[in-house]
Amino acid sequence: MTITKAARPTIKFYYSDQLKDELILQQILYGAEEEGIPVEMQKVPEANVLELAHKASKDSVLGTGIGVSSSYAAVHYEKLPVDRPVYLVRLNAGDEAVRRVGVNGARLVKRMPLKIK
Repeated sequence: MTITKAARPTIKFYYSDQLKDELILQQILYGAEEEGIPVEMQKVPEANVLELAHKASKDSVLGTGIGVSSSYAAVHYEKLPVDRPVYLVRLNAGDEAVRRVGVNGARLVKRMPLKIK
């Protein structure tokens, strides 16, 4: 009998192939890492941040997804409507605001209060 190790549940993180500044992705990963929740990233040919985040949440075993377009980043929960993300921020809002995307995605999984400011 062979025992296989199950893949660790992760937050799915879909980002647009139109994103120019990939340092933004690093900030989001740092935020999730601070909270101790693993993230699985994938580049996709989609530009709508709400659709990206919602699809990611549907594809995640944890029910939480992150989406990044060329202008916005969002955290979504699988049971919410597409147009109602948990957290949405413009990418030009600064490193702290962008990092909170990862933090809030992880906090949603851990059922902790979100960091808004």
